[in-house]
Amino acid sequence: PSPSPSSSSSASQSSSSPSSTPTPLSCRYLLLGMEKRINFSMDDLAVTSKAHSHFRKYLIVQGEDEDDGDPEKFYAKQIPIDFPQYFTCYDRVPELELWLIWR
Repeated sequence: PSPSPSSSSSASQSSSSPSSTPTPLSCRYLLLGMEKRINFSMDDLAVTSKAHSHFRKYLIVQGEDEDDGDPEKFYAKQIPIDFPQYFTCYDRVPELELWLIWR
């Protein structure tokens, strides 16, 4: 099963499901904030975000994707951005995403 970030890494946790797997100490984590850049694509004749699609190809999103064993992929979890905004010099846009990524 894929490693999963969790708030507790006690040895008493059940390993029956991936969501209860203790976090390995060998994992490194990246917290990434990004905005999807949406453009009109002449190839697709549609509004797309090709860079975001390329980024998502390298992720195994927790709860959405199956782990296919590809060593080039990273595990990821999208973090909700429903918390208060404290930086007044930035206007939060709907395209903003916050990701927790690990391997």
